[in-house]
Amino acid sequence: MSKPEAKCLYPGCENPQHARGQCSSCYKASRVAIDGGRVTWDDLIADGVATGHSSRRSAARRYLDARKTEAERAQEESPAPE
Repeated sequence: MSKPEAKCLYPGCENPQHARGQCSSCYKASRVAIDGGRVTWDDLIADGVATGHSSRRSAARRYLDARKTEAERAQEESPAPE
């Protein structure tokens, strides 16, 4: 049995989520409002119609960090010479 797709967080919208908890259409409308200075992502998140973004880069960073050797980790943690 497949997992049902999450619905857009915007009230009255039944489309599947695309980004930040919104469908593609609502996300584009949000971007227009943000770019126009009428609202911020923080405002939309506070109103419950958007979520914080999940960065693909952070997933890649976690993968790369997991591959580091002990020596690389120790070098990063040691203070830089003066």
